[in-house]
Amino acid sequence: MSPRKNKIWRYFQKTSDGVECKACKKSLKTKDGNTSGLHRHLEKKHSQDYVEYSEKTDNSLLSPPKKKQRTMVEMLETKSKYDKNNSIQKQFDSAMLDYFCTDLASFSAVKGRGFNKKFDIANPKLSLYPRTTYSRKLSIRSREVQAGMKSIITEITPNLKSAAFTSDLRTSRAQDSYISWTFHAFDENWRLHHWTPHVQQFPGRHTGILIEGKLDSSLEELILPADLPMYCVNDQARNMKLAAKLSKPFDQYLCNNHILQCAVLDSGKWKCRPIIQKKPSLAHGY
Repeated sequence: MSPRKNKIWRYFQKTSDGVECKACKKSLKTKDGNTSGLHRHLEKKHSQDYVEYSEKTDNSLLSPPKKKQRTMVEMLETKSKYDKNNSIQKQFDSAMLDYFCTDLASFSAVKGRGFNKKFDIANPKLSLYPRTTYSRKLSIRSREVQAGMKSIITEITPNLKSAAFTSDLRTSRAQDSYISWTFHAFDENWRLHHWTPHVQQFPGRHTGILIEGKLDSSLEELILPADLPMYCVNDQARNMKLAAKLSKPFDQYLCNNHILQCAVLDSGKWKCRPIIQKKPSLAHGY
């Protein structure tokens, strides 16, 4: 930039020996019109003039501020991790467990370099644990949540007129089978309660007799009143129908929505006979 255009020359003037500061008359050297030394002199020796110059000049022309070297104490504070009982670390651990549950994320995610780098930037004091630690912590939380739900169900059942249960079998992405059942009931204030207090891995054959044994053993943990009417709603799968039929506490009801869904799917395949067979069940349900 030429001397006429660069506003730094308002504070300096050229001499036969180089450049002279107008404020302190100090002689400075410049090479090939380079004004970096003039910037530094004005910043260090004449701070008020430098502020005035900065306000009138594009910030991109100014030399970037020097980074302050961190002290040893600051470096140690940054590198040190929170104690496992620290409130922030506990909140983070709880949030990580929520992440694995709600996003169905794999525990192996904690091994990724990109995953770890995000937290190093956000808060380097946070600790990420091995995947086995999160698996163990999640098992503990699962038992705590199940105990809480069972406590609520046991508390409200004395005032219930009846209760309904739905049960189903699911297969995970890893091809592991799980059995679950959900509790449904209205209390005396017509408030709907629906909880899923039982989710358990179910390896082996999925026969109706084995399913019935799982359902009965899990129901015994709730300690429900013996005279409470209970109903079980399940789909058209033969093993589930047999399990609900064999289970003594239940009156069985088939899921009408599932029957209707099967009928619609069959109609799309032009299978008339299965639709006719399901028609009585549909008429009974609706």
